[in-house]
Amino acid sequence: MDKSGIYDIYARISMAPDGSLEKTDRQIGDAEAEAKRRDITVGRILQDPNKSAWRRNVRRPDWEALIERFEAGITDGCIVWNVDRLMRQPRDLERLIDMAESSRGYEVISCFGSYDLTNPDDRFRLRIETAAAEREVSATSRRQKRKIEASRKAGIMPGGLRRFGFQGKGDQAVPEEQVQREREYLAQAVHDHVHDGKTFAQIQIEWREAGLTGSYGREFDGFANIGKILTRPINAGLITHKGVVVARRPDLAIVSEEDHEMICAMRAGRSRGPQRRRMLTNIAQCELCGQGMTGTLLSAGNGRNADGSRRSSPAYRCDRRQGCGQVSILEAPLVEFIGRFVIARLTDPAHAARIAEVEAGMRETEAEVSRLEELVELFDQKLLRGAMTLERYEKATASVERRLLQLREGMEVVPASSPRVPRAVQAIKSAWINGSIDVQREMVRYALGSRRLVVGKTDKRIRNASYYESRIHIV
Repeated sequence: MDKSGIYDIYARISMAPDGSLEKTDRQIGDAEAEAKRRDITVGRILQDPNKSAWRRNVRRPDWEALIERFEAGITDGCIVWNVDRLMRQPRDLERLIDMAESSRGYEVISCFGSYDLTNPDDRFRLRIETAAAEREVSATSRRQKRKIEASRKAGIMPGGLRRFGFQGKGDQAVPEEQVQREREYLAQAVHDHVHDGKTFAQIQIEWREAGLTGSYGREFDGFANIGKILTRPINAGLITHKGVVVARRPDLAIVSEEDHEMICAMRAGRSRGPQRRRMLTNIAQCELCGQGMTGTLLSAGNGRNADGSRRSSPAYRCDRRQGCGQVSILEAPLVEFIGRFVIARLTDPAHAARIAEVEAGMRETEAEVSRLEELVELFDQKLLRGAMTLERYEKATASVERRLLQLREGMEVVPASSPRVPRAVQAIKSAWINGSIDVQREMVRYALGSRRLVVGKTDKRIRNASYYESRIHIV
């Protein structure tokens, strides 16, 4: 295959000798100068400015683009400032070598030399350098972890993002008045939750109305955020390392250790199932990314309550930490839509017949599972008594265990406690209106079956009576 003569430039975040982060701009400038000196045609400039090369679970988009362009026959190699910017894992190098040997070859050019991946000597040198880079990263990681452990044992507050109620350092520093205000609200919230039973949801509303924001300057949009903030060990002046208290700083404490231990125990011991407050959490899904939507509060335009606080309404939103975060919808129209669907679906004669058929099959499956479990228990007793050899026991139980696994997987498709849906429309309406959140969720799941409830993105051009329903679909 003919060579193209085109080389891509690749750069990645780097650590300078003085310990500071070196941006990719300087690497790209050096690589461009090297390309000009060698009279090389540059294709694309690819960079992963925030991506590590030694963490196995990190995906580098431009690194993948570099590979794809070579596999497509567009480039013959790449130019980097140093080879450790390209790869710090031996598996990355082996991937390049495999591609080079199976095609037209590949050349890696750095500001300190070049490597032809079809040349055994160059491959040997690159393997040595890549292994050395990986060892250097591992040693640096060990030193950093040891330094963090030593600093925490010495009572030094952990670094990172500024914590709610604390001053912060450098660019993250905030005025002392803001710190004192946050500490007052935090101390009061812990006291109210521990001694007066105030919920995280109520605390969140109070903080939003008071104009408090998180470390990024955004409003609190989830109860989990409040729970994490209120249960941080540093609130009680405790400095921990891997979950163990290694130092105490009473001068930093906002709440007492007793209240801190109590709120942590209350948060860890709460039952998530019966206390569910939203009917369609993780049942409603984002149409754009497929992520389950969770409960939140959305501001109602510029509306204000009688006390002057911002008016907000219950809603569902695609979580930006796990999904795209671009889809949200008010709870009322969504619940109204799904309520009509559930009632219509569960009163449909064909659906009722299917329910009866599924429940009959479930009873038969449960009976067979019970029989097989008794058989396995009998085999166990025989093995313990010596009435059966281990080899015979393994052969006898293997097929039984496989059948049990198939039956149990089939049982997971249908809820074990499926609701007995009444045939009368009025009875179904009553069950829907008066039922608990768990009953309503079960009815929704049963009515949906294998289908999904999805919510589409807001279309600002549509403002009519069917605005919300045009965004809700059963697929």
